[in-house]
Amino acid sequence: MPGTLRAVVILAAAMAQSARADLPGFGAPESIPLGEGAFPTQPVLADFDGDGQADLLVPGRNTDGTVALIRGVGAVAPVVEHLQVGGQTDWAEAADLDADGHLDVVLAVRNIRGGVAILRGRGDGSFDPVRFIWTGRECRCVAVGDVDGDAKPDVVACNARSGTLRVLRNLGQMQFEAGTEMGVNRWSVGSPGQSWVALRPATEGASLADISVGGGRLNLRAASAAGWLPETSWSVPSVQGTLPGISFGELADLDGDGLEEWISQSLTTTGLNPLLVWRGEPGGVPGAWQSWPGPTLGRGFRAVTADLDGDGDRDVLSLSVLEGQLVAMENVSSPGQIQLRAAVPLLEGSFLRHVVAGDVDGDGRRDLLVCDASESRVLRLRNLGPAGVPPARRLARMHLDEPSEVTDASREMQRLLDVGPSPAAAGPEARLGTRSMPSACGPEAGRCDEPHATPGCYTPSCCEKVCLLLPECCETAWDQACVDWADSECAGLVCPSPGNCLLPHGEAGCDDAVCCERVRRLDPVCDGVWDELCVELARLACGVEPPVLEVPADAIDEAEPCGQRLSEGCGNRSAPNFVPVVTGQRRSGRVQAFGVRDVDAHLLTLAAPALVRLELRPEFPAHLVLAGGPCEGPLQTLAEAFALPGGVARIDRMLPAGSHRVFVSMATPLQALRDGQPCPITDPEDTTQPGLFGGAWWMSIEDRSGKIGCDLDGSGSVDAADIGSLLVLFGGSGPAGDLDGSGEVDAADIGSLLICFD
Repeated sequence: MPGTLRAVVILAAAMAQSARADLPGFGAPESIPLGEGAFPTQPVLADFDGDGQADLLVPGRNTDGTVALIRGVGAVAPVVEHLQVGGQTDWAEAADLDADGHLDVVLAVRNIRGGVAILRGRGDGSFDPVRFIWTGRECRCVAVGDVDGDAKPDVVACNARSGTLRVLRNLGQMQFEAGTEMGVNRWSVGSPGQSWVALRPATEGASLADISVGGGRLNLRAASAAGWLPETSWSVPSVQGTLPGISFGELADLDGDGLEEWISQSLTTTGLNPLLVWRGEPGGVPGAWQSWPGPTLGRGFRAVTADLDGDGDRDVLSLSVLEGQLVAMENVSSPGQIQLRAAVPLLEGSFLRHVVAGDVDGDGRRDLLVCDASESRVLRLRNLGPAGVPPARRLARMHLDEPSEVTDASREMQRLLDVGPSPAAAGPEARLGTRSMPSACGPEAGRCDEPHATPGCYTPSCCEKVCLLLPECCETAWDQACVDWADSECAGLVCPSPGNCLLPHGEAGCDDAVCCERVRRLDPVCDGVWDELCVELARLACGVEPPVLEVPADAIDEAEPCGQRLSEGCGNRSAPNFVPVVTGQRRSGRVQAFGVRDVDAHLLTLAAPALVRLELRPEFPAHLVLAGGPCEGPLQTLAEAFALPGGVARIDRMLPAGSHRVFVSMATPLQALRDGQPCPITDPEDTTQPGLFGGAWWMSIEDRSGKIGCDLDGSGSVDAADIGSLLVLFGGSGPAGDLDGSGEVDAADIGSLLICFD
């Protein structure tokens, strides 16, 4: 921000400081039922029909695949309609996507084969049929804003199950171009499980901010002319002796200095619920953090900001869940100093999942709309103005199962996010393929999840299991009773199933039994839906034989026993651990573990600046990450490279003196693989099936500082192309191409270049 404008902003904030008032009073909660099983999630408040009254569109984790539209949400008796979108939804945003003057809706579709659903608004409160765009698995949040400066709102999808972000660039006329998926915390041992993303538009220097539930981290990446830069990541700090989990974030300028703070309600397993605020720094970076006591009941869940008292700044609202409450904290910050008053309880309930603030009755005050997930309703709290805050109100509520005790707050937060109907319960993705009996079973028979007049069904293993229980299914007809038995008995019995293995489809397995089995062992999600990620693995694993790696005799083995965690790196929040390495070494190891993804992490220390080459050779689809900085942050991803099984991943990077982090893991460009490489079987009763690929890898670490001037074309390698570049410079007297320092580019420099050859 220019200095003059920043001074004006700070002066205005300082003047507003003297006019602050206490938080206003709120009326008794008014219930707006949404219908049984709606399980409302993050809504959006907007005037969709142009009548001057606020409407509320409420997504939901329901098995009907519907969202609720509350017309005139501030009216005494608002009208509730239900719109079919075909899947469970977690988040809603409103924007005019096609510049027709009408608001459209963007929804995060949480299904396993998830993505973005778009409802094009017609201006009268009605919408065109839903349009679905696949972005990844379990999209839990969307953000809308102008990424590329063309004045058209783009969409960012936050895919929790894939561990990725994807930008959908708005081309106009409701056409969107899907950008490359960006992996989040790809060096982590667990799933990032990010549930929130925010977009700073191009006018402010486009950047993406997101939160990883699984890793307890804040992440930031900026846009450049060449695309999105790699992420920089910060770990949530220890608060009062415990590592809290976080789920959602909020970006808001609390102290009026023109920079947005990062705000998140944390969760701990100690019963404390501190609100965390990271001071905003130039570039959108989170700076020093502070904490305030949050809700006193339940488990911390969500924090949002709104000007509740009309004094020009943003106060904080925070929710906890499962015997939780809604509290408000008045913002009494001044420029450069963030300060919140003690939390004031407004409402108590069982699962008050989300809250939005807005003027719904036209009196100029910010009212509150609270999504009561356990009761499938929206609660309306009218802002009564500066009359003081009444005592908290306890609501009648359902009894949800109490959470089990866990030792990791991030895992607990992930569990809370998953409370509600199973994402796989809606639509055909929930129906599993099946197995069968010799004579009547096989691809010539009908589908296992559909009744048909002939005996048997497609998937032999499922068919066999059902027919042992109900023989007439393989003798007479595959009727509804057979389908019901298949639904209950054939979980995981999907190979083969209808559907081309090289094309995505919304159902389990695929029609090539060998390919299907190979892929499902690498990725069990393919047992339920054969999506784009399954297709990616099919192209890697099917029709090929797995490579066998020859590890050089001088490679130093990491000697990590299978199943032990000697080098989790930054994935271990409480005690990061790395294997020390230096240039000139060859290292080897294996990525294998019981049930949890194995990451091999190394700490490379340089005594002086150096051009370093990392080359990884794996038996499996591999990901090589080079990062710098402390694990607690800022941990900056510097470079990434992928390798096919039996291939090579290479990174060339000029690095300063100091320590740098090198991570080796099993991954593809679309996903971090977390299954398929179990430890060797030692128990005769263990029925674990190994994946197709072995887990062995070896890596060379080379100091190439002597070749810095030889890479004339900047390709990272000294090869024939550099000879062509040298011939173009031949006869010149400039520094480019003068490798021997003679003052002229001549034949001697060709000899020098050949010495540099890779």
